Amino acid sequence: MNNKKLDNILYIDDEEANLLVFKTVFWQKYNIFEATNTQQAYTILKHNNIKVVITDQRMPNETGLSFIERVHNEFNQIV
Repeated sequence: MNNKKLDNILYIDDEEANLLVFKTVFWQKYNIFEATNTQQAYTILKHNNIKVVITDQRMPNETGLSFIERVHNEFNQIV
């Protein structure tokens, strides 16, 4: 059996229960990175090769969509 993980996924949600459920479902096939806010998520993105970002829309301080737009604009300028 191949134990190699497929890719790195970042899941952002301010509700710990949602993070736990997501990780429980996907940890065997993917490397799961978790963040409870967009500041943590940004740090994870800067230091890891994340292939997929999944985010909650309603979070304190910044919506999921505004985070995705901000990161998309910044990282596209770097590439």
